[in-house]
Amino acid sequence: MGDREIDTVIGKNHQGVLVTLLERVSKLTLIKKVPSKHAEVVTKSAIQLLTPYLDKTLTRHRR
Repeated sequence: MGDREIDTVIGKNHQGVLVTLLERVSKLTLIKKVPSKHAEVVTKSAIQLLTPYLDKTLTRHRR
């Protein structure tokens, strides 16, 4: 895990915003409805979505 894509989906007439996170290898998809597309709101929601997965997403590279 670790190759992620984050995006926002804006509803018709700019009503409603979704933050989506996709982990490309496992296809894990996380979605959260947020009140706006402002950077602070999107950042906070991404952190909230990823918090339960923190111990599974860090990879230590060995040499």
